[in-house]
Amino acid sequence: MKQDIAILLCVYDSALWLPQLLNSLYAQSCQDFQILVHDDGSRDDTLSILEKYRQQYGKLEIDYDSCPGRKAMGSFIWLLERHPGYRYYMFCDHDDVWLPEKIALTLEKMQECEAARPHSPVVVNTDLTVVDRDLHVIHPSFWKYNGIDRPLLSDFNYLTVCNAFTGCTMMINSQARDLSLPVGPHAMMHDKWIALKVADCRDGVLAYVEKPTILYRQHGDNEIGAQAVGGKYYLRRLRHLRDSLRQNRQTLAMSRDIRPFTVLEYMYYKIMYFLRRRP
Repeated sequence: MKQDIAILLCVYDSALWLPQLLNSLYAQSCQDFQILVHDDGSRDDTLSILEKYRQQYGKLEIDYDSCPGRKAMGSFIWLLERHPGYRYYMFCDHDDVWLPEKIALTLEKMQECEAARPHSPVVVNTDLTVVDRDLHVIHPSFWKYNGIDRPLLSDFNYLTVCNAFTGCTMMINSQARDLSLPVGPHAMMHDKWIALKVADCRDGVLAYVEKPTILYRQHGDNEIGAQAVGGKYYLRRLRHLRDSLRQNRQTLAMSRDIRPFTVLEYMYYKIMYFLRRRP
């Protein structure tokens, strides 16, 4: 029987981290899920580890890709496009560890939102605990560590200038999936694209679970990682001003794939978010 929840897992040379991640999935208090895997061309033991867990525990399907090299966003969108028909979708990175109540807490919030707003696209996001490569805690709250003002970032305009949605904590319902596809030509990451599409929808719901549900591992090779926001952060952005300007241009172009957004509007909300965000 088909499960309600599809966990989309993208892997690439993941042998070092994968057993801990898979153990945490199979230890979830809610087991109503199917793991759907995209391998981006691994050359280590990733596929043999996946096959071992598939045989031992089940509920795991490897989608073989004739054109690997899609990287994170391309891999997640590839899986999302290939698997319609689930009620809910979650995104899973290969190097994190899910806390035992992650699925249950997120699903509870999702169903609460759906009961209040039937047939609406819903995205649920949670906080994270930031850890090092050996799972030692760097900071108990990713939102505080990164200076995320989550209530303010429920608005499309503010969400454009600062992403509050971390893909590895997200659950989306089927309506949000359908709304998000196809992905625009300037999309930078799947998580922000989906959140922006739902924020732009009149009936869209962006919801949060305050509790961390994941150990967000920082090991130096993360495609996108956590950065403490403070004086050193802003000095670093100034030293790499060209890269910062390039990223802002890309972000603006992505938002324009969804709704008109001028440079002056972008600058205004960037400044206003800096001034209004909570310490």
